[in-house]
Amino acid sequence: MSKRALVIGGGLSGIKAALNLGQIGIETIIVERAEKLGGTFKKLGSTFPDGVDARTYLKKYLQTLKSLQNVKIFTKTQMKSVTKVEDGFEVILEPNGTSFKVEAIVVAIGYAPFDGSRIPNYGQGKIQNVIDSLELVQMLRNGQNLKRPSDETLPKSVTFITCVGSRDKKTNEYCSSFCCTYTVHLAKMVKEIDKKIDVTIMYMDMRTFSSYESLYQEARELGVKFLRGKPSMVFEELDTHNVKIQVENTITQEFVLHETDIAVLSIGAEPTEGSDELGKILGITKDEKTGFFAVSREDDVSALGQERIFIAGNASGPKDTQYSLAQASAAAMKAFIALGGVNSLK
Repeated sequence: MSKRALVIGGGLSGIKAALNLGQIGIETIIVERAEKLGGTFKKLGSTFPDGVDARTYLKKYLQTLKSLQNVKIFTKTQMKSVTKVEDGFEVILEPNGTSFKVEAIVVAIGYAPFDGSRIPNYGQGKIQNVIDSLELVQMLRNGQNLKRPSDETLPKSVTFITCVGSRDKKTNEYCSSFCCTYTVHLAKMVKEIDKKIDVTIMYMDMRTFSSYESLYQEARELGVKFLRGKPSMVFEELDTHNVKIQVENTITQEFVLHETDIAVLSIGAEPTEGSDELGKILGITKDEKTGFFAVSREDDVSALGQERIFIAGNASGPKDTQYSLAQASAAAMKAFIALGGVNSLK
């Protein structure tokens, strides 16, 4: 009898891990608590740096996954219990009570976008023309329909505030890794809609890792401005509904009151809701500094102190799409090895 793997989480990383396992020939069960697969990724616009629409990306993966007869998908389903046995785990799902045995588990539950309204001095939810990056994405993915929320006109200026919910002792002290890169990507997209739009990025440190540095250079060439400083307060001009941002330019050491049509909060990532409970069910620990699941430093995917449990994508900390996909494949391969490699297919 062939062995079986469980993938918890149906976002992009979970889909990729299940796809890899299924294509190898492993009987795989994927469990997602939402109604549909896709996770946060299905809410995104174009990917960077290639600019492929996220929906197109996801559709391709889903079509292939659903064509595999050895992959079973459960949606609107969660873990009720996971009990260790000698050579694997006995799993019970809820609410349907389905039970089965697996020999390896891949955890790919993704992340939760930070709620910008938790920083009251930035005004999200109170100031009409303060939005977050996901709201901007929704505008841009619907036919590049960029409009000010207050009057539905094309803005003359757009300003991004980075590190919202990241690198902040009041919220999360860790860096969310992908925020700088997607901010520059979105700033480029705004400039490509209309070069006359004045685009500014306010940043603490610009962390466009690896090959993404080219996005930063391209944005500068398009005329995107960069102001180094973390804003302290955001106001609304009552007559025009313009947004005013109070910030210290840490390069010139000048205090600036910057006016803009739209302010975009570049939100970071947090552990997803329910991760504490899932960690207890699986017996896996969390990183004390970030709250994401802890992994072995040796391979970056093995759950710390556990055998046969592997962590993929943003479940172990914020990552961009390419890193998440690579890690999902690595977790799938580790699971395949734990199952016995080619012997598991007999």
